[in-house]
Amino acid sequence: MGRPRTYDEATRQTLISAAESLLATSGASAVSVRRLADAAGTSTRAVYSVFGSKDRLISALCRDAFRELVRLIDSLPLSGDPAPDLVRIGIDGFRRFALAHPNLFHLVFERVVVGSREPDEAAAAEQAMNRLRQRVECLSDAGLAGGHSVEFVATTFHALCQGLASMELQRRRWDQRPPETIWTDALTTLITGLSSSGRGL
Repeated sequence: MGRPRTYDEATRQTLISAAESLLATSGASAVSVRRLADAAGTSTRAVYSVFGSKDRLISALCRDAFRELVRLIDSLPLSGDPAPDLVRIGIDGFRRFALAHPNLFHLVFERVVVGSREPDEAAAAEQAMNRLRQRVECLSDAGLAGGHSVEFVATTFHALCQGLASMELQRRRWDQRPPETIWTDALTTLITGLSSSGRGL
C-alpha cells in the first residue's frame, strides 16, 4: 500500500479559490465537497485532507473574508477627523467588500453559526471588529460618542453597515440618490445622533 498523499498550501489555496468561485456563481448550496473537488481538479480526499469537513472549509472561507476586510480597512488612510474616518471604513471597507464578494458577504454575515466558530475564523472576526473599535475609540477620544461605550457604538455601526449592504445587494431602493450617498448620509446621521445624545448606555 502506498503512503497517503500529503497536500500543501498550494492545494489549500486552489481549493479556497475554487470554493469562492462556486459561491460567487451558484451560492452557498453549490459548495459541496464533490463539486469543489471537481472545480479544483482534484479529489474529495484532498478536500477532506486539507479541511477535514465541509463545515471547516466554509469556516476557512469566512476567515479569509474577515482578513480581506481587515486589509481593506488598513489600506484606508486616517485624516485626523474621526467622524469622516469612521464613515469611510463603512463605505470603502464594508461596502466595498460586500459589493466585490456578495455571496461571500451573505455567507459570512448572515449564516447561522451553531456553537462556536472555528478558532482561526473567530480570531479573524475579532481582528476585523478590533479595527472598527480602534476607529470608534478615536471618535470617543474626540468627545463625539455622546458618552456611549466603544462596544455599543461599534456594534451599532456594524449593524447599520450590514443592513445597508444587504439592502443594496438585494437592489431594494428606498431612495433615488446614489447608494454611496445613502451610505454616507446614514452613517453620518448615526454618528451625529450618538454624539448629540449625551448619554451613555
